[in-house]
Amino acid sequence: SAAYKKSTMDMVNGRGINPHFFDALPSVIPGGALPTAGAVPIVRNGSIIGAIGVGGGAPEQDDACAQAGAAAIAG
Repeated sequence: SAAYKKSTMDMVNGRGINPHFFDALPSVIPGGALPTAGAVPIVRNGSIIGAIGVGGGAPEQDDACAQAGAAAIAG
């Protein structure tokens, strides 16, 4: 999420634009990538300082929790 400067929910929702890119992510990213909702970048003062990921619920729930966590950390 931090590397792509967008939430994984945005990535999942954009899958239809370029499905081949989306499907290839896990095999071409060192350390792997999990193309599923639940991670968002943490932005403070206009700079990405990291990311937060949440799993275990429905994609919408994971995204909402990650958004709340990122907002709390960003201040």
